[in-house]
Amino acid sequence: MKHPPAAGFSLIELLVVSAIMAIVIGGSIAGYIQFNEYQTLVTAGRDMQNTIKLAQNRARIRVIENCDNTDGINTNDFQGYRAKISTGGLVEVFALCGADAVNSAETGGAVESYQVPSGAVATYFYNGVALPLSFDFFTIQSRTPPTIPTDIVAFSTTKNTYKIGISSAGVISGEISAHIDF
Repeated sequence: MKHPPAAGFSLIELLVVSAIMAIVIGGSIAGYIQFNEYQTLVTAGRDMQNTIKLAQNRARIRVIENCDNTDGINTNDFQGYRAKISTGGLVEVFALCGADAVNSAETGGAVESYQVPSGAVATYFYNGVALPLSFDFFTIQSRTPPTIPTDIVAFSTTKNTYKIGISSAGVISGEISAHIDF
């Protein structure tokens, strides 16, 4: 008497396929989490960089803000903008007013602000000096070069670092680099 061939899969075949699927799915999830962390860092870095550029551009085109006196806005008191970065990842842009650029000070509240999303950055550093720090961008009429206290502001996650470079001439650029673990 002949028996029909067995149809279906053995238990070992099912376990092997399940193990392969678990490895592939686990790797995909880990890759997605790493990609999401990378994209969050890049987005936060570009937004922070754009907020600093906003202060620079508003000073260049002389967008006058918050320099009030008894007669209204005194355009002679407006000197430029300051971009301040705090340790919590908050970037704020303030108007600078005063008789001259050297003696100018922040007036009023922040004109613009950007908060880096929580979890986007693990550490901040500025050439070994703790934040907060600020960048002053003055109008052309003030005849004062920008006050740039640094050449790099950087923040990082576990795998990547976003660096915002600011030259003494005021050129702002950003780049991302990966940590290499051995």
